[in-house]
Amino acid sequence: MRRHIHRLDDQLFRTVAAILPERVLEGLAEGEARFPPIPPEVRALLGNGQEFRRWLERLGADLCEKLYAEMGPFLPVFVLRAALPLYVGAREVLAGKGMARIGLISTARDEHGVPRLVSCKLPPSGNLPVVLFDVVAARGDTLASCVDALYQQHRTPVDLAVVFLTRRALGTLLPKLLPGKGRLHALYLTSNYPVLAALRDTGDLLFGPVE
Repeated sequence: MRRHIHRLDDQLFRTVAAILPERVLEGLAEGEARFPPIPPEVRALLGNGQEFRRWLERLGADLCEKLYAEMGPFLPVFVLRAALPLYVGAREVLAGKGMARIGLISTARDEHGVPRLVSCKLPPSGNLPVVLFDVVAARGDTLASCVDALYQQHRTPVDLAVVFLTRRALGTLLPKLLPGKGRLHALYLTSNYPVLAALRDTGDLLFGPVE
């Protein structure tokens, strides 16, 4: 079974993905974006950093609406620095669905500029699938640490879904998922087009445009 959810703002996302290095997005957590020089026609599309942040907030709300329709109740876990705009946009949607349990992962960069796990506040997951939200490539070992923490809480493999905006982030996580501690059930990837691939039946990853 392969399910798809609708395209988001393709023009905006493709433009942003083409011109902004991933590190630029991190500034959005503090409300400031460090844009490199941008052609006037692209600047007109993007607006400013605050406008782009609001777009990410709308994306967070839209993601949660669609994931809820696709999966039912889930336990959202946000990578705090990178995904804060998504969290802000998702809060009202989640509260309206009675999904008050939200996990937060706090990361910080070490002296080499590598994101490291600072704190991992994860509420009990019960039987809910866990959805990790990551805007930039927080290192795969950071997210794998969260899977390990959930496994230690419940002593059962974590039913995991992942929301990424970059393929690079996916590549850093999958090799580091701890064997036997996590089962990857769904993937939402917006490298070129948003795709939600149900892996329960196919066992393989789906990359490609929304059909």
